[in-house]
Amino acid sequence: MVDDTTRTAGAASDPIVVEVRAENLAPANGSILTAASFGFHNGTFDVDDLGGTASEVLERLSEEGNPVPVMEAFAASGAGAAHGVVGGPFVASTDFGPGDSGSYRVRIEPSDPPSNTSPTVGCPAKQ
Repeated sequence: MVDDTTRTAGAASDPIVVEVRAENLAPANGSILTAASFGFHNGTFDVDDLGGTASEVLERLSEEGNPVPVMEAFAASGAGAAHGVVGGPFVASTDFGPGDSGSYRVRIEPSDPPSNTSPTVGCPAKQ
């Protein structure tokens, strides 16, 4: 879940820094979430169609918790430049146990494609 974004104010020609935070709000012994992948884009990045078959990148994110294919698709799409993965608190794991949180800061340059106000976020539960 995206909890907060923070904009560093400046001139319109200055880059901004956005912090994306994720927190697993599940109760004790609840679901473990995989890392939250996100991307700020112009609205044209799309990995699924409602009611359709999941794309391979969405399937890899949902079933394996692997954010790499969706991030590669995002980077190749030209729809946006600012993207990343918010991982859990442990170096060896990107998972979020109940109560865990993490954050990631991205720099958005004025030359990046215009972004919508909300990011695309994927953070599936692990079984």
